[in-house]
Order: sequence, then C-alpha cells, then structure tokens
Amino acid sequence: MKLRFRLYVRRTDQGTYTVTLPGVPKFVPIDGNYDDYPASPRFAAYGPVLEEVKSEIREALELWLPWADPEWIRAASNYWPEQGLDAVRLEFRPANRHGRRREEPISVVLSLIVNPPDADGQRLVIAPAIGDEGLQFYWHPDDDLGIAAAREILAVCADMTPEQLLQFRPVRHEHLDELEVSFTPVTPSAARKKTSDGQEQGADLRQVGTDLTALAADKRLGRTYGRGAEVEELLLALSSKSSPSVLVTGRSECGKSAVIHEVVRRIAAGRCPDELKNRRVYETSPDHLIAGCCYIGQWQERLHSVLETVRKERHILVIRDVAGLLDAGRTDKTDQNMSQFLKPYLADGTVTIIGEATDERRRFLDNRDPSFAAMFRTMEIAEPDRESTLSIIRMVAADLERQHSVRIDPGIFDAIYHLCRRFQPYRAFPGKAVRFLEQLTFDAARQHQSSPQKGARRASARAPVLDRKAATLAFARYTGLPEMILSDHVSLSTASIAEAIGRRVIGQPDAVQAVADLLTVIKAGLNDPDKPLACLMFVGPTGVGKTELAKQIAAYLFGSPDRMIRFDMSEYSEPFTVGKLIGSADGRAEGELTARIRSQPFSLVLLDEFEKADRSIFDIMLQVLGEGRLTDAAGRTADFRSAIVVMTSNLGASSREQRKLGLRPAEGLTAIEGYYRHVVESNFRPEFVNRLDKIVVFRHLDRDAMLRIAEAEVRKLLEREGIARRGITLTLDEDVFELLLDTGFNVEYGARPLKRAIEQRIILPLSRRLAEHPADPHDLVRLRVKDGSVLVDSRTIETTRYRVTGEGERPSVAMSSDEMIDVLGDLRRRLHAWDEGEQMGELRDRLSALLAETRAPGFVDSESQQETWMQAHATDRVIRRVEQLRDRADYLEELAVMCRREHNDAYMGELVASTIELRRNVDYLEIEMLAEINGWEDRVSLEISPVGSHPAHGMMSAWPIKLIGMYAAYAQRKGHAISVAAFDAEAHRRGNKPWKQIETIDRPEGLVAALTEQGHTRTVITVRGSATAALLAGEAGLHKLADDGSGRTQIALVRLSQTEADAEILNLDHMAALDGEDAAPRAKDLPPIVRTYSLHAPRRVSDPRTGQETQDTEAVLAGDIDDFLLAYGRAHFNQSEEGD
Repeated sequence: MKLRFRLYVRRTDQGTYTVTLPGVPKFVPIDGNYDDYPASPRFAAYGPVLEEVKSEIREALELWLPWADPEWIRAASNYWPEQGLDAVRLEFRPANRHGRRREEPISVVLSLIVNPPDADGQRLVIAPAIGDEGLQFYWHPDDDLGIAAAREILAVCADMTPEQLLQFRPVRHEHLDELEVSFTPVTPSAARKKTSDGQEQGADLRQVGTDLTALAADKRLGRTYGRGAEVEELLLALSSKSSPSVLVTGRSECGKSAVIHEVVRRIAAGRCPDELKNRRVYETSPDHLIAGCCYIGQWQERLHSVLETVRKERHILVIRDVAGLLDAGRTDKTDQNMSQFLKPYLADGTVTIIGEATDERRRFLDNRDPSFAAMFRTMEIAEPDRESTLSIIRMVAADLERQHSVRIDPGIFDAIYHLCRRFQPYRAFPGKAVRFLEQLTFDAARQHQSSPQKGARRASARAPVLDRKAATLAFARYTGLPEMILSDHVSLSTASIAEAIGRRVIGQPDAVQAVADLLTVIKAGLNDPDKPLACLMFVGPTGVGKTELAKQIAAYLFGSPDRMIRFDMSEYSEPFTVGKLIGSADGRAEGELTARIRSQPFSLVLLDEFEKADRSIFDIMLQVLGEGRLTDAAGRTADFRSAIVVMTSNLGASSREQRKLGLRPAEGLTAIEGYYRHVVESNFRPEFVNRLDKIVVFRHLDRDAMLRIAEAEVRKLLEREGIARRGITLTLDEDVFELLLDTGFNVEYGARPLKRAIEQRIILPLSRRLAEHPADPHDLVRLRVKDGSVLVDSRTIETTRYRVTGEGERPSVAMSSDEMIDVLGDLRRRLHAWDEGEQMGELRDRLSALLAETRAPGFVDSESQQETWMQAHATDRVIRRVEQLRDRADYLEELAVMCRREHNDAYMGELVASTIELRRNVDYLEIEMLAEINGWEDRVSLEISPVGSHPAHGMMSAWPIKLIGMYAAYAQRKGHAISVAAFDAEAHRRGNKPWKQIETIDRPEGLVAALTEQGHTRTVITVRGSATAALLAGEAGLHKLADDGSGRTQIALVRLSQTEADAEILNLDHMAALDGEDAAPRAKDLPPIVRTYSLHAPRRVSDPRTGQETQDTEAVLAGDIDDFLLAYGRAHFNQSEEGD
C-alpha cells in the first residue's frame, strides 16, 4: 500500500531544516490499545540536511503505518495536488504579568496551507505553526482570508504570552514538499504480537553513520574531477554478486573519498548498474562504531545491529580507515576485535562494504591480518600526473569562481602546482593543490566581503583577482615559509641572510655564513628533493651559540623559533628509548619524533648532544638523512623532506683534546674544520657522515662577543614580566658591563657563565630591591658598581602640573548654534582687542623702525641687511595674521547669526569646523605674538637620546627615532625646514668626530628608516619656522613610552637649544658642548615628564602637566601635536603673565 503526505518545510538562516506533517492527527493504533505503544510517534524532524530529515520522517512513517488504525490512516492523508502556501499578518495584544493588555500590538506573520475547494466550494486552511497538528478551519473564497484567519487564530492564541508568540517568527525560506511511503498494514492479531524491539529498526546505523545518499540528494557532496575511469571501476566492483566489498587505497589526498562520493552521487541519481539502484549508502568509522561502548558485549550488540540493518535493507556501508577495525574492541583481556566480527558477513557476501585506507594503513592491515584484507577486492587510486592535476585544478577553479565571485588568473595554476610539489611532498596531488586553492579563494572572498565598501558600492566593486603573487603570499602565510624562499621573483642574497641571522648569533661569523650558504641553496631550489631541506652537524665548545643558531634558522625559514623541535639526546642513551622516538609496534604509543613531524612538517629538528644517543638511534637517522622519511614501529611514515635536521655535538671541544692533536686557538678556519671533521668521522660511521650536508664549526667566544651577548641578555631582562608589569625604567652604568665580563667571561664554557653572572650580579639585587620597595610607574632604577658589587638606586621622576586657564571655554566638535555664536563672539572680541591693544601698537612701531632702517644710506651694503629684512618680514606676518583672523571672525559670526535667524542648518557642519579651526589659529597667533614681542628665535634644536639603556652600545634606540619622526612630520605639516645630525657611537669610541649630518630626506618615514638602519641613539633635529622656539619650548623633558606592544617601558630625553647659526648644530661649539655633557643622563639630572605614550590598549597619549589627552596615538606620532603644544603654551604663558 502507498500513501502520499504533504510536508511543510522551514529553513532557518543558519541552514537547518524543520519538517512537519500539518493536519496529521495523533496516532491511533489498530487495536486501540495504547499500552503496547509506550513511545508515541512524532512525525516531525530537524537537521542540517533536508534529505536526511525527510528520510527520518519516512522511516518513522514506515515503522508506524503498518500498525495504524485504518480510520486514522484515512484522516492522516493530508495530501492534495493543488495545495498552496499563503500568509497573513496578525496583531496581538497579549497581557503582561499584571494581567493588563499591552497598548502596543505585536505584529506576527503566519503561514497558511490552503487546500483545493471541496464540493461546497469551501477550502480547508491549516496554520501549521499552531499546535502539534496545526490549526484547521474552513474558508470560503468569497470571504477575506485575512479576516477569517484572524478570527480563528486570535480565538485560539488570545491568551498567549509575548514569549509564546515568538515561536511564530517568520523564516526567509519555506515551501511545501511531498513524501510517498510504501507499507503493508498488519492484522489486529499481528498487532497484538508486536514488541517494542521493532520500533528501533535501523536506529544504531543512524546513530553511528552518516547517510551519504541524503547528502548527495541535497547536493552536499562535492564534485569529483578527472576520475571517471576510477568511478566506473568502483561501480562495477560493487555490483558484483560474488565479492561486492571493495578496499579503496591510495596516498592521503589522492582522491579516494572523492571517487566514493561520486559513486554515491550516481547511485542517488540512478545512473548506476541495476544491482545498485535504490540502495542507500552510509558512512562510518571504527571510532564511531566503538564510541560510547563501555560494557562487555555492548559494541558487539551495536555492530550486529548495524550489519543486520545493512544486510536486510541492502545498504552499502563505507568504513573510513578500515585498518582501524583491527584494534577497535581490543582490550588487555581479549584480542577480539571488529574485524573478526565482520569476517562472516564479508565471507558470504551478504553485506557490501567500501573500505578506505591509505597506503601505510593498507600495509599495516596486510601485516596484521592478511586474511581479513583478502576478503576485499583492492582498488588503488593513483596520484595523477602533472597534466591531469593541472586539468583538475582548472575545473575546480571554474566552480570556485562562480561560487565566490572571484577571478582566478590562469597563471596561478602552475604556481600552485610548483609550490605544492616542492614544499609539500608529504601530501598527494590533487588534494593538496585543491585544498590550497579552495582556502585561497575562500579567504579572498571573505576579505572582499568584509572590506569597508558597503551595499551597492561593494556589490559593484571589481571582484578580487587571484594571481601568482597572491598564491605565493597565501602559501607563505599558511606554511610560515618566507616569501623570499618561495618566490623566484624576490631576490635573496647570502649577505642579507647572514646579516639577519648574525644579529642574534653573536661571535660566530663562519658558522652563520655556512648556514646562509645552505639557505641560499634552498632558495634556489637546488637542494635534493628526496632529502630534508638541510642536514647539519653543529660541533664546537659548549655555550657558544649552537642552539641559538638553530632557533634563528627556524625563525628565519619557518617564521617562528617555536618551529624548532628539540630533543635532548642524553635522554635516549639506552636501547629501549628508541621506542620513545618512533613509537610502539602495536600503534598504541606514537613516537615523539614521528608524531611531531606529522603534525608540523615545516620544522627544524634539533637533536642536542647527539653523540650521547644510543647507537641504534644513529641507524634510524640514516633513513631520515638519506631518504627524508622515517617509518615508525606501527608502519606509519613521517616525511622529513620539508624539515631541517640539525645535530649538535661537543665532541673534541675541550682544550685538552685539542692540545693532544696539536690544535692551537689561533689556528685558521681550515685547520679547525679539518680537526672537527676528523673527530666526527672517528665517532660516527662513514655512511652517516656522508649523508650530512655540512659540518658547521663553532669557535670559542672572545671578550668583544661576550660584551655584545651581555647587552643582548640585559635587553631580554628589560622585557621580563616583573619590569614590564611595574612600568619602571632601568638604566645601567657602563662599568656594570665591565663587571659582568670580569666575573662571567670564560673561554672554556662560553656564554653560560655570563648568564649566571647576570643572574647573580643584576637580577638578584634588582629582585631584592623590587620586592622590598613597591615600585611606581614613574620610577627610574639605576644600576651602578661600587666596591665590586652592583648597587640599585631609584628615584621617582617628578611631574609638573600647570594650572590651565580657560579649559571650560574650549569648543567641542558637537555644538549648538547658540554655543557657536558665543565662541565666535569671544574670538572676535579677543582679536579686536589685540588689534587695538598696546602689543600690536608695539609691533607696528617695530615694523616702522625696521622699514625706516632699510631706507637708510648704506643699508644695502651693511652686514645686518639680511637679519633686518627677516625681522621685518616676521613682524609684518604677525600683524597681517591678526588682521586676517579678525576679518575671518567677523564673517563667521555674521554667517552664524544669519543661519540661526533663518533656521538654516545646511551650513552648520561647515561652520562648526571653521569655528574650531579659527580657535586653533587664534591660539597659535597668541603664542607667535608673544614670541615676536619677547624676541624668541625662529629656530630651535631638539636633542633626543634614550634614558634607561646603555647608549654607547646602541640599545633601545627605536623610541628616540620615533620621536624624531614625529617632530619631522610636524615640521612638514607646518611647512618648516629641518636638518638632522646624529651621534655615531662607533666613531666616538675610535676618537673621531661623532656628530654627522643626515642627508635631507623628503618624507619623515624615510628619515626614520635611515636612522633605524644606521642604529643611532642620540639625534639632533633643528626646526626653522615662525615662533618654533616658543611653540616647542614645552617639549623639553622626558617622553615616556609606557607600552610598545611587548609590555616594555622606554623613556627618551628631549633637550632644547637655540643656536646663532645653522652650521653650529652640526659641527662646532654646540656639539662640543653636548659631547661634554653626560651621554647617559643620571636620575638626579632628569627633568619632569612631558608626555606619556601608550601605543596598545588602552591607546592614549597624555600630558601630565596640562591634562591634555588623546586616544589617536597614530595621529600624534604622525606629527599632529598641535593640541599639546597649544595647551602647554596657554598654560605656560598665562602662568608667566600672572607671575609678572
């Protein structure tokens, strides 16, 4: 018997489906005895895949319809061919918690299913959202449907609360569907024999498996490209009656799942042999089959139920990682497993299973249980060749372009193939290329969607184009490899590699150069593709930088020092420890080395003190060094071809061993390399040594290298959490470093004694001081030497607070027309008072005197001619500026009054901006007038140097250089001229002239880059422009960087000087005076804080003297410091006038 049902389908914005059978009454059993049916059926389902949801309802109907009363079956038939979907909008006024009706109605949209008219012309209408069965009423087309629906629905829902009404919220997608069910009604006598066991037929399979057929029908399975022959072969194998089970094998990502999914798609569409038509395909795995089974016999019961369902319903079961069945179910007390349970079903061919396994797992299966493996027909999916792979990538790209609205340049395909083939040999084509292209496309589309453009502008914007450059950058981002290694279009020299690594690895130029040469080979792509990227042996004394060089290789090549996998080989000195590296034979314990490489192939493997390892480990490393792979005890292979292998050794490093062979410390590099190669060959077999790319030799460290290491360690100390959290600033006297070298320099033991000296001489006394005396963020802590010990002194940097007048009169960005007119009136009165006051009279008299002087006989030939004209020009500029701003204030006030009178708001935004600009210009003008009257210079020099470091060695120079860039940007905005001179510490140590002029650079960014590259710590910038000395007078003092992103605090000192001639700032008396001053200012000499800068959350720049503050840190560092200069100028000059 067949019965058709109408389905009501709702799809939410999250992509999930709810399917109900509207109008179907509560189930009535054939014998009317509800006690035999404890679980009442619910004909509704919910899930992310529509076909799965429909299948769930179908199975429920097929289970219950045979036992249903015939009258109920007739009433349950809710299908009519011409049913339609309509909607009405209703307004409810539900009661609140006090029982009162809401005044504001709640509007609700309800969907209605309208049936075709009956013999009387009436139509049955169902509101499926109301009640379990849906509210039903009759409606005649002559009446208004909305009125009829409102009458019926409001009568039922009148007493609903607002929370209950929320269930009627409409969804964007809803439609009517249909479902046909076949069943055979049972007799009443058979119904009485019914047991509850039959109610759960197939439940175990649905619990542990995924219905691939439903996914295919819902178009949720991906397409398969270029595998037509393999799909046909698998369909033919599955249709065999004698041995229908197939084991699909191949490398990971070669396309096994894609072939299986295409087979499912064809079976679902009926494009398959007759033997496979109308069959469903479920997918599971050993982990899913065993999940939750904790009692004896539980997994056997579940697997039996699954296999019986598959056999009876003629389903096809896909088992991922079929080799896992050999261990699923095994315990310490029994070897019984799922593969043994499955053998009888495979032997008689009553179930059809598609097993999936990689090549490694297939070998594992053959070795562990060859009889089980023999029950499958084997089908191998081979990795496609280059042309086939490129063809697949092109077809995938065409689909991705349509799905994500992007453009994919054809030139990208070769780039993707090259990158994946060279740097991901451990993965198979076409999967690795397809996955990379999909991720690249998805990221580009997501970035385009989240761009600042909105609405129609974004929709009309050009689609993003993915080309070879985009592929290279994305590959670098995903793998951590730098672009310069990946791209043939980015040049990379050995010198640049050596310079980058040499900044961290101190005192080992030969070792750094040897590593740089090898990295250049990797860049050129000339390394052996069947070996690791590099196989290196680092030999030399202890504590000279072998481990540090390995870290820097990992950071340079893979983007982070965390990509270094370190093994202390002294822990693997016994034969049984080999299992720790490669795992156990039963696969239960995975090897530490193989597991780490499988999880992150782009790594540097450091085998520290390799000579201490057991000899058997030397043998397994032969496979790694020679073939770039390592097979663990369970048969799984770890690929090392994208990794670098570094082994360190102290063999032959002691002075006694070297003296035995006649090696002296002053020997050249060739002799030392020959000595260490002899030592390595004496301790390792020839086949091992021949597999090494390079034996890198490390020398003993000299005193100069140890000094640089001491500076680097102190720099790390400044970044420690205890100092960063307290916000203190630390400064060290030069003799502290000398003390560290005197106590921590040991040629035999390298840098480790120096680190211990830092712990004892600096960290210990500093810790005591910080623990005993609570620190203040304004503290400056000084470490100095006295009587052979390090003493810790500290003082709090003082903060001067000015009383700022008129702060409440500052205009805000948002102001009313009345407020704006008041501000403009104040500015107008202020400017007119200046124009008519004594100060302007004095300036006019001065200008007249200067002009009279220019008309005097002999003025043209006088030495003061240029100076007189400059003074006259500056005075005339101030006078004209007062007149211009006075007229501007008159105009803006008149316009504002007119707009208020006419109620015209069209110009309000522009008027507010003009008012704020006028206020700032008037503030500037006031300072310029005072500077002109008091004879301030139009030039000022600012010397900027670090505080809390050791400047002679170039530490912590980034913050002073940022300040130089800020002042250069400010001068550029104002149209002022600048010149820059920098202190060369190296020239100063050699006794040469230390101050050098920096060539003029147009952009502040270029100036900052030049100073950063040259590593200067003390710099002088001279600014020439109107009233610059007065405007920048408040910049003298300390500029504190409270947070640079690493939690570290830095302070820079700004000192001012006014010079008589431009040349002086660069080479003569002023520089000599500065050289005579204390290059590293002591705590007792420090002036107050000018500004505090926090560049990370919470972002803020504040002046503790005036209270001026802003959160726009980027604008401040880009030269927008006007508000700070004006705030200080107003406070300073107002206070000076009050003092007078």
